[in-house]
Amino acid sequence: MMIAGKTLAPELLNEFERMLRQRKSALAGDVLGLERDWTDRSELDPAHSSHMAESGSDAFEEDVRLARMESAGDEIVEIEEALDRIRDGTYGACEGCGAPIRVARLRAIPYARYCIPCKEAEETA
Repeated sequence: MMIAGKTLAPELLNEFERMLRQRKSALAGDVLGLERDWTDRSELDPAHSSHMAESGSDAFEEDVRLARMESAGDEIVEIEEALDRIRDGTYGACEGCGAPIRVARLRAIPYARYCIPCKEAEETA
């Protein structure tokens, strides 16, 4: 089995590491912003609205906020695991077949674990 991380040029590994760290930082900032906005809003109206329509709107906004925070958290975990793969030399190797993941795919999704054929197979299984 070929370990693709060893075949990627150091400049590419540095590029991907930089991309991953920037995305992680942006996501962490988004999560903090969502938390801060909700805290600020709750402090302005601690009892929330007693009007039924506004209560429904508040609940919907809370659901959206929580979904965004969960999605960001999941992506941060993927990014941390990709950074681990860079460190251990397995970054860029498909976890399904061991073949190198195309650079274009890594640029689009720098934390990709699978080559396109293996990802498609996983999604249809």
